[in-house]
Amino acid sequence: MPNRFSRAEKWREALLPIALHDGDVGLLARQVVVSGLFLAFGVALYRNWNMIGTWTDDQHTQRRMRFQRIASASCRRRARPRSVGSIWLGK
Repeated sequence: MPNRFSRAEKWREALLPIALHDGDVGLLARQVVVSGLFLAFGVALYRNWNMIGTWTDDQHTQRRMRFQRIASASCRRRARPRSVGSIWLGK
């Protein structure tokens, strides 16, 4: 039996979304919109992951500032010995 479809038609048939085989363009549009929303949500979640827990982010910022202050203070005051209390308090 001779083949009715050319090679290009076979590829087109294989690559077209299933929604278009039934002629339902609305279903295809819905699929595109929903997948786009999922993609946008995923990108937003990935880019703003540390902003979801703002409390931990603020805590981390405070801790980083405190360590920078301790580091700069220890660089400035290297000549005088630090007491155990000042080291423990971080001042």
